[in-house]
Amino acid sequence: MSRTICGVDVSKDWLDAHVEPGATAERFGNDAAGIAGLAGFCRDHGAELAVMEASGGYERLAFLLLWQAGQPCGIVNARNVRCFAEGIGFLEKTDRIDAAVIARFAEAKQIMPTPPPSPAQARLKALMVRLSQLGADLTVNKQRRSAAADAETVASLEEVIALLTRQSRRIEGEIASLIDDDPLWARLDRT
Repeated sequence: MSRTICGVDVSKDWLDAHVEPGATAERFGNDAAGIAGLAGFCRDHGAELAVMEASGGYERLAFLLLWQAGQPCGIVNARNVRCFAEGIGFLEKTDRIDAAVIARFAEAKQIMPTPPPSPAQARLKALMVRLSQLGADLTVNKQRRSAAADAETVASLEEVIALLTRQSRRIEGEIASLIDDDPLWARLDRT
């Protein structure tokens, strides 16, 4: 390996780290104290880059706090890492093995740091996720309303639909405001 990379397997409670070259491994809690320990581990081993898989949001705190601690980070696609692991003969799947494979994948693919989002980008992403959730909830509740047989159930569902619709409109307004406040986003929105 030409770079020192720390592969990090992320779960809800744990961060399993593996530095290559050297095959040094350690486990940290997926909380502020554990992430501080991981940052020190990376520093102590000269890791130029910490790389983790996108894991449904469990990686967000570690990603942001590592960057704040001055540790460049990258995020990679979990499916691509799994295919790479199978390609190099790692069929067994444990947190320690996954961390090692992530480090090797990052080196083989020359993964570069992924800059953390700006506060506006993070807010926009959170709003978009919530808007998508509301849209899905609206669809489900409208389907339930169309299948409901009694008036009480229909009335209850209409209350829920009205609430979800109000929340959707409020979030759409927040999204529009964020876009209008950013010159680049506003220009892209007009094209």
